[in-house]
Amino acid sequence: MTILLGLYLARWWFVLLKLEKLGNGLWRHLKPLAGRFIPFKHPMAALPFGMVWGWLPCGLVYSALTWSAVSGGALEGARVMALFGLGTLPTLLALGGLAGQLRHWLNHPGFRQLSGILLIFYGLFTLFQAFSLL
Repeated sequence: MTILLGLYLARWWFVLLKLEKLGNGLWRHLKPLAGRFIPFKHPMAALPFGMVWGWLPCGLVYSALTWSAVSGGALEGARVMALFGLGTLPTLLALGGLAGQLRHWLNHPGFRQLSGILLIFYGLFTLFQAFSLL
């Protein structure tokens, strides 16, 4: 999934669009529910919004779900997903603060390719690590 996400991000192969289209049907029903929580009256009001937003079609979540599905059991799968959520939290908070700069970077043609290449290498590294354990 990470390699596919890298190929998609670099705009070299768009196979993940088919997967996202499957999730869009569900998201169409959840989006109005998420909209009910906006604007936030206080920070804790964002919690139910985030719980709904978690259903948004996302390649990274699909990748984590793949690991979760093959983890060996329901409790282990839940642990994988919980740790994925905790692991992505700092990045999501940082991206929220850097959203304006990120928009500028995403418009730069080389940024998408560099990001895609980094993801592809990370995916290949992960595959190598997994197969070296066999």
